Amino acid sequence: MPRSPIGVSLGLRLFCTTLALIPAIPAAAQAAVPVSPTNSLHQTVLNQANNTQRWLLAGKDDKDDKKDHKNDKKGRDKERKRDDDRKENRKRDRVESEYYERTTEIRVQESQGWRSYVNVARLANSSSLVLQLNVLQKPVTRYANVVYIVYARQNNQWVQAYTSTGARLVANQAGQITLNPEVIRLDQLKLSTNVDYSQLQLRVETQIRYDVRDGQRDQRVVFEQPCNYATLTQINRVEQISTTNTINTSTTTGSTTQTSGRQSITLSNGYRVTFLGVNYTSSSSIWRYYVEELPVAQDLSNWVLGLPPCARVLNSSLKGELVNPDPNAKISGIKWQPGGGFERGEFSVTLNGRWAVGTTTVAVKGPDVARGQLPGPSCSSI
Repeated sequence: MPRSPIGVSLGLRLFCTTLALIPAIPAAAQAAVPVSPTNSLHQTVLNQANNTQRWLLAGKDDKDDKKDHKNDKKGRDKERKRDDDRKENRKRDRVESEYYERTTEIRVQESQGWRSYVNVARLANSSSLVLQLNVLQKPVTRYANVVYIVYARQNNQWVQAYTSTGARLVANQAGQITLNPEVIRLDQLKLSTNVDYSQLQLRVETQIRYDVRDGQRDQRVVFEQPCNYATLTQINRVEQISTTNTINTSTTTGSTTQTSGRQSITLSNGYRVTFLGVNYTSSSSIWRYYVEELPVAQDLSNWVLGLPPCARVLNSSLKGELVNPDPNAKISGIKWQPGGGFERGEFSVTLNGRWAVGTTTVAVKGPDVARGQLPGPSCSSI
C-alpha cells in the first residue's frame, strides 16, 4: 500500500463499530449526521471501538508478505498455493466482513445548539452497564442537568427498565464536556426473570434539561441510542472510558493555549495509549500522546494515529510517516515505528490549523493489531 509523504492531504477511512446514535426528535428539530467516508465534519464521533470499543484483530505479517505483495502486483506469484498467509488472510477477511455487517453506524446528534453522543459498554468482570455522555458542543446555560433512562425490548415492546436517580449537572460554559461514567448494575434493571442476555435489545435515552441566559427556562433535548447487550464492548475498568477533560479547561500564555487531556484506553493486545492534551498556537495545534507496553504485550511494531482529511501535518516527533491508509490498522493518519526495545514513550504531531478536540481512532500493532478511540483532532476549528 503506497504511503504519502508528510504534507500531503490525508484521505479518510473510518470503520464504525457497535454503538450508534439515532434521531430521538423529529427531523425538523434535530439533525443526526452519520459517520461515513463521505462526511468529514463528523469524524468527531466514536466508532466504538468505543472509547474502548470492540477491537478487530488482524493477523500478523510474516517476513514473506512484502515479497507476496510485490509478486502479486507483477502477476508472478508462483507460490500462491503454498503461501502460509493466504488461508489465514481469507479467514481474516471473512471474519472482518461478518463483523462490520453486524455493527451499526455511529451518529452524532444535534439539536438546539447541543451536539453529542453516548458511550455504552459493559464491565467484563461485573454485571454492569457503563454509560458516558460526550458533549461536543453546547450553548451557554444558566443551569443544565442530565438524566439517563434505559429501555429494554421485552415481549415485542419497549419497557422502561431504569431511570437514573438524581440529575448529573453540566457546566454552564459553552464548549465541550465529557461527563463522568454512569455505572448501572444489571440487577437494577427491571427485566423479566428469564431474560436472555444474548438477545437483549436496549435503548439508552439521554435527557438534557437546561435554562438559557436569555430567559428561556426548562428547555429539553433528548438523544437516543439503541444497542444489543451481547455486542457491547467489554471494558476491564470504568477508567477506560472516563476523562478528566472539562469545558474550556485551558490556560493561555501569550499566543499559546494548552488544553489538558489524560484520557487513556487499554487495547486488547496489551498496550495503553493516553491522550496527553493539545497545545494551540495562533495557526497550528500540537497533539500529544503517550504509548506504553503493559506486561502482557509483545514487541511493539508500530502504532497509528487517525487524522481527519482536513488536517495537514507540519511536523512530528520521532520518525512519523503518513499512511493512507495503513494496511494493517486500516485507518489513515500518521504512523510511528519506534523500533526494538520500546516500552513507553511520548509522541506528538503538529497540524496546520486550530482544530477542535473530537474523537479519533488509534491502532497499535503488537504482533496483532488492536484499535480504539481517544480524543483527537476534528475538522471543526476553534
